[in-house]
Amino acid sequence: MRMIKGKAALFLLLLGLVMVSSCSHPKTTVEPDGQQTPAKAQEASVEAKTEAAPKRIIYLIADGMGVSAASAATYAKGAPLSMLGMERMGLVTTHSYDFVTTDSAASATALAAGRKTHFEGMSVKPGTTVEQETDPAHQTPTMLEKAHAAGWKTGLVATVRVTHATPGAFAGHRVNRRQYDDLAADMLASGVDVVIGGGRRFFDKRKDGKDLMAAFKEKGYAVADTLGAMKEATPSARQMVALLDPSDFKEAGNPERQAGLTEMMQSAIEVLDRDNEVGFFLMVEGSQVDWRAHSLDGEGVVKEMLEFDETVQAALDYAAGRDDTLVVVTSDHETGGFSVLDSSQVKPLLAAAGGADAAKAEVGRAAEVEAKYPSPEHLPAVGIGEYGEGTPDFAGLGALSQVEDSEMRLSFGHLSLASRGVCAWKGRFSAAHTAAMVAVYAHGPGAQSIAASRDNAVLGARLMALVDAETVPVYASDEDAKQVEETAEKTPTNVILMVGGGMGVGAVTAGYYAKGSLAMMEMPVQGLVATHGADRLANDAAAAATALATGQRTHAGALGGVGQGDAWKSLPTLLERSEQAGMMTGLVTSGAITGATSAAFYAHTPNFSETPNIAHALSEMAERVEGSDGVDLVYTGEDAAFSNLPEMTARALENLARQAQDASKSDKNKGFFLMVEGAQIDAAQRGLKRDRGLVDAVVDFDGAVRAAVEFARADGETLVLVTGDRDYSTSVIDHHYGHNDCQGAALVDFGGTFELEKIAAAPEALGPACQPVEAVTVANADTVACEGDEALRARLQGEFAPLHFSLQYGWVAQVGVERAKGALNAPTSANFVPLFAFGPGASAFEGFHDQPALGQMLQQFVSAR
Repeated sequence: MRMIKGKAALFLLLLGLVMVSSCSHPKTTVEPDGQQTPAKAQEASVEAKTEAAPKRIIYLIADGMGVSAASAATYAKGAPLSMLGMERMGLVTTHSYDFVTTDSAASATALAAGRKTHFEGMSVKPGTTVEQETDPAHQTPTMLEKAHAAGWKTGLVATVRVTHATPGAFAGHRVNRRQYDDLAADMLASGVDVVIGGGRRFFDKRKDGKDLMAAFKEKGYAVADTLGAMKEATPSARQMVALLDPSDFKEAGNPERQAGLTEMMQSAIEVLDRDNEVGFFLMVEGSQVDWRAHSLDGEGVVKEMLEFDETVQAALDYAAGRDDTLVVVTSDHETGGFSVLDSSQVKPLLAAAGGADAAKAEVGRAAEVEAKYPSPEHLPAVGIGEYGEGTPDFAGLGALSQVEDSEMRLSFGHLSLASRGVCAWKGRFSAAHTAAMVAVYAHGPGAQSIAASRDNAVLGARLMALVDAETVPVYASDEDAKQVEETAEKTPTNVILMVGGGMGVGAVTAGYYAKGSLAMMEMPVQGLVATHGADRLANDAAAAATALATGQRTHAGALGGVGQGDAWKSLPTLLERSEQAGMMTGLVTSGAITGATSAAFYAHTPNFSETPNIAHALSEMAERVEGSDGVDLVYTGEDAAFSNLPEMTARALENLARQAQDASKSDKNKGFFLMVEGAQIDAAQRGLKRDRGLVDAVVDFDGAVRAAVEFARADGETLVLVTGDRDYSTSVIDHHYGHNDCQGAALVDFGGTFELEKIAAAPEALGPACQPVEAVTVANADTVACEGDEALRARLQGEFAPLHFSLQYGWVAQVGVERAKGALNAPTSANFVPLFAFGPGASAFEGFHDQPALGQMLQQFVSAR
């Protein structure tokens, strides 16, 4: 143990560190929807909240939208997307009943029916056969069907065929998503009031010869096959089917696109709202974020995202005039391993890969295939604010946009790009999905309940529970959530800031599927953080940590200050302010105390490489900082007394609490500030490790998070804030999705050179194999009869059981670093990173933040005492 107090002892410790550094399963509980889920945060409560339930629900789903897609669209716009400003935010897992990586049908079932099903299943129970699919006993009722039965009006809007996976799962029940004719018949039978999108041929050019468009018309629906006809019908229709293309829409930005998503949604709302005192449910899908990512079209992803977000804003505008409307925005999964890199890091990697032209040729198709299906631009450059209006004025983006090589370079995962280049199939190539957690955003009555979901089936079930409800149910995620709510205006006595170096959504996802649960995912307050620097879009560790420590954005390599022309200005750090406020202070890291993240809290230098000066800065804090007597506690990963970060964190908290108790006796207890760094998460990704190294680092860091939350829960006076400092291009893929000789052509299994590193998936990560026969009501959390078991799940998994997953990085990262033969490290990305919080004042951290704003908020807590 290293308890440090005093200049001489600390200097000796740091001198030694400088020399060394130069050479050196949780319980499951029943959710009110009947879906068992990991984490006590999903327990049911019989209490009811007085908040009135919504009578209008607008459910917007961007197919294939990961956090990285929202990041890219924000930077392209030069301002936060509308969805990022919504009232509540959380992260959800997306796996199917049987596999780590889902397809759109299984995930749409979870979102529509609140239940998991098998890969490619459409609102049926897992393992259902074709012979069983029309039997209601094998179907999972959807929220659209529940809304219709309650007398609500219902609608579906999409920019692809309306029988496709996402819209189809709300109105149909089929074993396989490709049963388009059957799903069209289901849609007619469902009683849905408004359907707008594509796919007309599955209604009027069917194999059975039936004309379902005529059948809709006979039922009294207004029927339209063009945008003009839809606009003409909208002002008077009470039910409407507008199928504006025989198949699917053109992509966003194409002047031949059949209709804009916003105008389709507005037409649907106008029809559903007409003389409606009861309520409505409307699902709106931004379908082609996924399609552009499948095509490895980075700029296309941005265009689809921006169109979708305009529709989100239109939905929020509608809701703004009412108190009965809930708007929910989410995704079904992430597609492609999409990531936001910047030119400053991509250029040397491309050079190492043989140059831009050689790289383009390597990931392109054969000439005859390219002629028919041309590959989109590889690593397209998109300027900051290029798709916005005027000069960006958000979070320093205007100045950053003027820096050379600051533009985005939009990257996709290694497996898909490498496979496209060697796929022998002559058809259109489709990139693989990943298992990345996706965000959920909510605004309106019930928003807190929805954003507190941690899995997409729980999200679907909670939303379904709001249909035709009188009040919003209370789920007891919730002793923790209750404590946060009750202490929202309270200044915490103690602050624990936990920084996962390089911890983005990909790293958190990997940790979750390896362990089966994560303490950070159970925390009641969640959000996303933009991490760009002053001179680089994809930030480095020093500048990112400085943003957290000082509340100011700085240039790459700088610690604890900002450049002002040719001058340098040191800034007070959170640790130094805590010392001045009379608080006890501590630093805990699994790396070296002179590493960039820890050093940003006490050192002030424009050049992070000045390691000896950094060491002196800590040892001389008592002399430099007025009111300081030096850091009270320093534990590092180089200390043989500790075996892991959770042990260091628990010991630090024990000692700080003891000192606080002693101080209380003399009325001198002003609390403590503790910074905990999980440095090995960054180290694993910087070296492009694809074995268990990253997973073990995330799990180790999460153990420290658990220790901190348990302390804060018992203490009641402590804020715990967990975040990453920046991200890499890391993504999680399983061994099932795309495991064929085209999508996986680069794999050794199919004659390629890329070998997956297998990491065992924790069985509990997919949830229980036994699924309740009936949904449990809010007032009844008792166990009900189950069907399904591990044998069913194993049968569905087939040759892929037991499940494994693997890690990949962006193509240019993996190939460039490998061919540079040690001369280059992996590039960081500008993907937004996750944020988790618990304790007094935690509610202020929910939602989207610029990284320096977090530092400013924490400094305000310290200054308020």
